[in-house]
This record gives sequence, C-alpha cells and structure tokens, in this order.
Amino acid sequence: MDRKIQRKDSFFHNANSAIRRDLWEKHPFDENITNIEDRLWVQSMLYQQYKIIYEPEASVYHYHGIHQNGEEERCAKVVKILENLKEDNYKVISAEKLNIVAVIPVRGSLQYLNDKPLIYYTVQRALESKYIKNIIVSTDDVETAEVAKKLGAQIPFIRDPFYSKEYIDISKVLQYSLEKVEESKIYPDLIVSLEPTFPFRTTGLIDEMILKLLQQGYDSVIAAKKENKALWKEEENRLVQIEEGIIPRQFKNSLFMELRGLGCVTHPEFIRQGKLLGEKVGIHEISYPYSSLEVRDQNDLKMISPLLQQYF
Repeated sequence: MDRKIQRKDSFFHNANSAIRRDLWEKHPFDENITNIEDRLWVQSMLYQQYKIIYEPEASVYHYHGIHQNGEEERCAKVVKILENLKEDNYKVISAEKLNIVAVIPVRGSLQYLNDKPLIYYTVQRALESKYIKNIIVSTDDVETAEVAKKLGAQIPFIRDPFYSKEYIDISKVLQYSLEKVEESKIYPDLIVSLEPTFPFRTTGLIDEMILKLLQQGYDSVIAAKKENKALWKEEENRLVQIEEGIIPRQFKNSLFMELRGLGCVTHPEFIRQGKLLGEKVGIHEISYPYSSLEVRDQNDLKMISPLLQQYF
C-alpha cells in the first residue's frame, strides 16, 4: 500500500514496470529462464547496487496472478525457483528494517507541567523507542516548534492554523501532517500517533505496540483500558446499558476504553484516506492506572503534577 525504495528485497513484477533504456540494453532479461525472470533480473540489479522503486499508484489489472490458474507444472517451477533464491524476504519484516515515524500533534502555545513543557514527556518516550526513526511534531506555533527541536524532535513544517480548529478531528490533522512529511522526502512504513496530553506512557509501551502490529498482522493497534464496570449510553433521551448488566465479571464480554491519544500504530495508507484505523484493529491493553489520565486544562495540570513527580 506504500511507496518503497528497495535495496535488498527483489520483489518485482513485470506485469507493470518501467526500466531505464540504458540499463535494459546493458542488462536484458535472461531468455533462457522459463519463469519469474523479472524477479531474478531484479536480484542481479540489486547486487550491482541499483535501487528498485515500488510505486503503489502505478496499478494494473493482471489476469492470471501468482496461482497461474492452478496450472500445477508452472506453479511447481515458480516454487522451485523461489526456494532457491538466497534471500530472506519471506519472514515477518522486522521493526528495525522499517522507517517508523512518530507524529505528535500540538495545538497552540505550550503548556508546562513540573517546569517542563508538556510535550517533553511524549517526545522523551518516543526518543526511547528502539524502532522509531523520525519524531515529527506537527504544530501551528513557532515557539512550540523551537522547543520541540531542542527536545530532539523534527519540525519539517509549521502546520496550517486551519487544522487547529476545534471541529477538525485528529484523522484530518494526521492526513495533512503526512502529506507535509512526505513532501520533505520522509516516507514512513508505519505511523505512531502520540498526543502530548497523555504524559503517563510506560517504558517500552510504544515498541510493544509496534511489535504487536507486525507479529500479529493487524492493520492498526490502539492502546486501551479494559473496563469491567457497568456502562451506559444516552439514546433518544433515555439511558441504555451497553453490556450484560449485573452478572459476575468473569462471564462478561470484554469492553475496552479507547486511548488512541496514548498510542496508535497504523499504516500510512489509512491516514492518506482520511482515517486513522484499518479494518483489522488490535487492542494493546493498558494496566498502569495513571496511563489513562489526560491533561486538558489547568485543573488537570494541578491534579497530575504531584503524580508525575513520582513517576517521571
């Protein structure tokens, strides 16, 4: 779903490709190869330090596909060649090989908590991650941008103030921010969305969520807190209970309170579409009691300040 520059992975499909003529004349396909000559050609080009660009927008309808309409002999030949390739392309991609980008959206001027800017606590956890390659603070405020730089974040753009209006949701902010990030030639494989209003992230939380997405094949992973208490919602001027009611907890279905601001790992493709999550969403359960605390106003700052002194 995402544009990739391949330096090691020889995935290539000649159903739709463009090759420089001078390279083609020097290195044509081997006419003696009966199957996947495109893959083998790319492997030889990578050995010569050339790069392959996979461009998802260059789509094409290709009829027979990898299963070759069930033609057993042809399938067997393809499998034999793939098995003999000396490359490690068929395992789960490790987090270290991906360009994982954290985006921290900040609106307006800085808030301070215990003599540190509120964004400090979020940037610090992102810096501790083993897998995050770039930390982007998306802000509309020049002073906030300067402070974020000093803390170790990158500021490739100053956000349009339109995306700080109250009615603009976070998915639109991230969509705009991703466009600007890619304009600066940073192409993420994964996006980690972190909101600075959640200062209580446990050590390792971000990396645990990244690994969960990769190892379990989720489109997106969000932080959430398990809730066993009775939950109600207002519906047509009346309250409706949304779980099983008064029965022992062990017999209830699990309900979770979403904490996307605490942490959300997702693919850039969904953000480009103006949404945050894909169809297959994984929950990363939070057990630390303070993690769900959020700073929204001065009362929150006063309440959280003594707790944070013990924690951070």
